[in-house]
Amino acid sequence: MNKPTEVDILDSGYPLLVEFKEKALGTYTHSRHISDILETLGNELSLNSRNLKVAGMYHDIGKMINPLAFSENQSADSNIHDGLPPWISFALISGHVAHTIQILFNDNNMSDEVIAICSQHHGTTLAAYFAKKDADAPEENYRYRCKRPQTFDAALLMICDHLEARTRAELNSGRIEDQEGIEGLVEVVFDHVVDDNQFDFVAVPNFKILRQLKILLKKEFVELFADHKRIDYKDTTVKTDSTVEQ
Repeated sequence: MNKPTEVDILDSGYPLLVEFKEKALGTYTHSRHISDILETLGNELSLNSRNLKVAGMYHDIGKMINPLAFSENQSADSNIHDGLPPWISFALISGHVAHTIQILFNDNNMSDEVIAICSQHHGTTLAAYFAKKDADAPEENYRYRCKRPQTFDAALLMICDHLEARTRAELNSGRIEDQEGIEGLVEVVFDHVVDDNQFDFVAVPNFKILRQLKILLKKEFVELFADHKRIDYKDTTVKTDSTVEQ
């Protein structure tokens, strides 16, 4: 008798992905977008596209512990953060990184490299929405306390994650509407992450690859979003105010 074929970790029928989709559909869809984009970047830049695709798919799986804390899983008239102090909201939001690491660590099919990439996708970035709500508190209170990206792969996940969330929010709010707006946003978000010192420990192969990366990011995000004035992850309208707090 032939031994049953194991389900690949990227197969939609993999038990962890089935659970992810059932508990946090919006986040699951976001992760699919990131996974596909990272696979393309990996192929075009001669990187490990398999690791990038897996990391993209699983980087936010910890959100299924508290799915309604995240805007992509909320309906238009339901946001748990409306009744919470910002410091509690930030604790709920930022906790998804540790939850992700725990879930992936307990899955024997996840490599240490993928777990490391996922653990670094927020670095020490600022949850600006909640920091602004608590204007009297030091900004540092609302920064993630994770290791900043240590590899080019981890940096790619960070920039793609930030771009997907920011682009979705800007389109939904009407602040950008077309291809030119999306391309401009790639430049803005890329420069912001660099200026925030998130990539200080990343060894970049060469400057040519950075130019190529920006071109690819613009192409991928235009293809993903340009024909959609509004991006909804569920059959409900998602909140946009805190969308970028991923």
